[in-house]
This record gives sequence, C-alpha cells and structure tokens, in this order.
Amino acid sequence: MKVAFKIGGKRYSVDFRVSTSRHTDFVVMAKDSKNLDILHQITADGDSAVKEGIRQKLEFRLNAGILIDYNYNGAGYGFNVDFYQLIKKLK
Repeated sequence: MKVAFKIGGKRYSVDFRVSTSRHTDFVVMAKDSKNLDILHQITADGDSAVKEGIRQKLEFRLNAGILIDYNYNGAGYGFNVDFYQLIKKLK
C-alpha cells in the first residue's frame, strides 16, 4: 500500500506492507529499507502525522472506521477496525 505525505512543503511517498497479528487488526510497516529511510526522515519530529495519514488511507480503501492502536509495541504501526461504527451501519 502506497501512502503519500506532504510535510514541511515537501512530498514523500512511502510503500508499506500490511499484515495482521494477535495483538492488533492491522500492522503496517515500511516495505523495504529505502522506504524505511524515507519514513525516518518524516518521523524526525514525531510519528503522529504518519499514523494519521495511514489511518486515513486505510479508511478510504476499506470504507470502514479505523482506530490507531496506541498500545501496539511491535515493529511498524498498529491499527484496529472500529466495530462500533460498523454496527451503527447495520442498524
């Protein structure tokens, strides 16, 4: 999954690999070392903008609510599906 970021007037494009784990619904991490280097440049001041950009991309692609998993401690970033929002759609 490719995500584009615009930070500090510059555009960055990072290719991510998406998988799952026992602890969170989605795990998103840089696809290779080249993308990891770009990600390190972007996250020098913090990774909240990156997490939000990935969350928006996942929501757009899945058409479902996605929550950032702030308790995920593994490699990459953790995200969960917002099942409360999905249940509201079913009502």
